[in-house]
Amino acid sequence: MNSCNPQEYSPNTVKVPTALQLMPEQHIPLELARDLLKTLVSEGTVSHETGSVLVFLPTWAMMSSLSKLLQADTMLSRCKVIMLHSQVPKEAQMEAFQPAPEGMAKVILATNIAESSVTIDDVTCVIDSCKVKLTFFTETTRLSYHDVVFTGRHNLEQRKGRAGRTRPGLCFRLCTRRRFEEGLEDEVPPELTRMPLVGAALLVKSLELGDIAAVLSQCPDPPPETSVAHAIAELKLVRALDEQQNLTYLGRILARLPLDPHVGVALLLGHWLFGLGDVMATICAAMSFDEPFQFAESAGFLPWKIQEKYKGTHKNSDQFVLGLVHQEYARIMDTGGEAAAKRFCVQEGLHPAIMRQAYNASEQLRALLQSDALGGLAMGSLEDEEGTAAIALEQHRNYSAIRDWNSKEWCWGAVLLSLVTALPHLAVHQEKRHVWVAEDTIGAVYRGSINCCKNSYVFPSPIFAFLDQVKEGGWRPTRCRQLTNMPPLLALLKPFANGEIRMDEQDGSCVIIGNWIPLGPVHVDTVNLLLVLRRRLEDTLCEYADGIAEGAFQRDNELTQLLQDLLGGASLRFREPPVAPPTVAPQTVAPRGTVVAPRGTVAAVKPAFQLTVTMTGGSLPVEPNRPPKAVKNKGIDWWS
Repeated sequence: MNSCNPQEYSPNTVKVPTALQLMPEQHIPLELARDLLKTLVSEGTVSHETGSVLVFLPTWAMMSSLSKLLQADTMLSRCKVIMLHSQVPKEAQMEAFQPAPEGMAKVILATNIAESSVTIDDVTCVIDSCKVKLTFFTETTRLSYHDVVFTGRHNLEQRKGRAGRTRPGLCFRLCTRRRFEEGLEDEVPPELTRMPLVGAALLVKSLELGDIAAVLSQCPDPPPETSVAHAIAELKLVRALDEQQNLTYLGRILARLPLDPHVGVALLLGHWLFGLGDVMATICAAMSFDEPFQFAESAGFLPWKIQEKYKGTHKNSDQFVLGLVHQEYARIMDTGGEAAAKRFCVQEGLHPAIMRQAYNASEQLRALLQSDALGGLAMGSLEDEEGTAAIALEQHRNYSAIRDWNSKEWCWGAVLLSLVTALPHLAVHQEKRHVWVAEDTIGAVYRGSINCCKNSYVFPSPIFAFLDQVKEGGWRPTRCRQLTNMPPLLALLKPFANGEIRMDEQDGSCVIIGNWIPLGPVHVDTVNLLLVLRRRLEDTLCEYADGIAEGAFQRDNELTQLLQDLLGGASLRFREPPVAPPTVAPQTVAPRGTVVAPRGTVAAVKPAFQLTVTMTGGSLPVEPNRPPKAVKNKGIDWWS
């Protein structure tokens, strides 16, 4: 809708190609916003005496980009740029409410939080990008993602009202009149119609309000039936509902936890089976909030100070890094008080508000885990001096619960199993930042991830489990957030997982995960054993919940010991040393293992990996001298 009436505008605007046609609607014209600010400042419309300007932008990346444009322009050197965002320290944000320094103009960059939650008296001009970042959910891919879309007409009116509260004001909208009049909805879609409904459905059942679909259909803006059906299916998947949609004892416990059901199951799994309550309470609380790192100085990448501090100990897991940071914060908070915790945040470049919220949430989870409603178990310590499992009698937080375990310790395998239970989606590394998120869909690793690599890098395993996605306009692929590198063994053992697991019809030594990820070679008997063990693991969690409800909770020590044996030693070995394929003379045909992609797409050689499982009766035979064999799965050539 970037078009205009030729009778109302100058020839430079109307001529073909028009200036409007050179600005696609999916992109926000930051250069236009900069030029507009230059005009406002040069004409004196925005100054220390006449007032400040408020610019509405949808994302932190857009705010950072515009801030750099303004600071690089010599004509705007006398502008003080202030950003209102959670990535900015509170003290810096408070400058937006102070008068501009003498001889300078104040430019405030903000997201939609400034629509109604913030009032700045001296704002006399608003520049509105007309965009907002919202969270959406798709039933087909079962993925939550963030996208930048046009906001509602009523929201634009609310933004316009931010200017001129104490004196006459101006409002400039970076969209055409045609878009404003014909292409905008009155309101943005309500959260209930675009967000996952698992939490809402579980709340309906826990409050005994009746049938889930019937209750949600009475909302002023009822959600789609497909979303309701997906929520019910997810609750059945984690055994929170039975086939008649009655709330199970496990469902009642999950409803008590302020967590997503999958994250709640991961918390219970680590606590009940392995005595890792402290570890999982800290990590699950951290997963429930935004990352506390300040990305302003690092162009959106994980700050260099954090990368260096945890270099070699991060285990290619964003959740593990978050757990280490929050555990250290909790130690300082409990021993030194709030003032010492704030100093720690300043030294490490962390957001105090997010750190405090996650700390409070972890304390809430720890109290719930120790309550009679969840079994009343001690939080437990990971190991005693001899390296064997032990249960601590004290109820205080263990400040060394999360540590740099070596790859042969069962504790790290147990934490990994719990983590991948909390992360519902899988991806496969392709090259650098690129990953496959489906058989024919390329994604990218989020910039702020510890796993974000700008150069070529071979991960211990090509498989990742991740939490959700962030979507941007244009050609850019969706970005996967909060990733953990996952051993192939756990792709089969992951409890309450969605997606089919089957043997490849063309190659009987390969198992297909989720209808698109091939693993092999692995014997069909080994796959069956692991799937039976996974089913037993799911049944045990339900039995524990039933036992708590009946006052007869008892640990299955035999299962716990079996899992410790399986998750320790060499069972989580990620890959065998790949055997180089024979050298072939240069030809026009692409080499084996290469994905031949259309022009303009990313193509890479898939990494080699092998599933090795150590059971009580020994390990699967390994044939290191056998040349690797390409496993074909619906067009994807894979080195097994």
